[in-house]
Amino acid sequence: NQRRLSTVCLNILSSLVHDRWTELATERYQKASSMTDRVAALGVLSKAPTNIRDAAFSDFYNRFKENKLVIDKWFALQAAAETEQVVEQVVDLQQHPAFNFKNPNRIRSLFGVFAGNVSGFHRLDGAGYTLVGDTVRQLDSSNPQVAARLASAFSQWRRYDQIRQSLMLDQLNEIYGSDVLSPDLFEIVTRCLSPKQT
Repeated sequence: NQRRLSTVCLNILSSLVHDRWTELATERYQKASSMTDRVAALGVLSKAPTNIRDAAFSDFYNRFKENKLVIDKWFALQAAAETEQVVEQVVDLQQHPAFNFKNPNRIRSLFGVFAGNVSGFHRLDGAGYTLVGDTVRQLDSSNPQVAARLASAFSQWRRYDQIRQSLMLDQLNEIYGSDVLSPDLFEIVTRCLSPKQT
């Protein structure tokens, strides 16, 4: 439909150097007549320059901060951002008043979505792997099911180049070497580390 096509076009424009797309996305966000339109525009603006991006996300949060499901989406949009700074943004979002490590939905919205962010999670310096690995170890004692699911992000390590393979294996081995490992997480990590079946 027309709304979906508009979103696709804005996403294509956002890959260009020219900054005209930020004006179009901001206008769409401000004039949105539905939550679907507003969220779509905000997703595009997640790639905008910091001042434009922050203004839109701040406005969205202030509008909908009482709606838990919508704020889950707010976290997820930022974790999915295809930017060079997304790792640092996710780290900062852990300190946001609306984030709570005791809330599984919020954890999935932030870290689960980030682990599926190809450019962020697989950043060549390994910062994305370290962030997820640290989070898995932190979560295992309080929510082993969520920790195990998050650890499965490392399961495809064999598909990547040698540098990334090594970095992912470092995280898996660190998790495996934890003093206490829940049965859920142990199962996932040992499966990831086991020799590939032919």
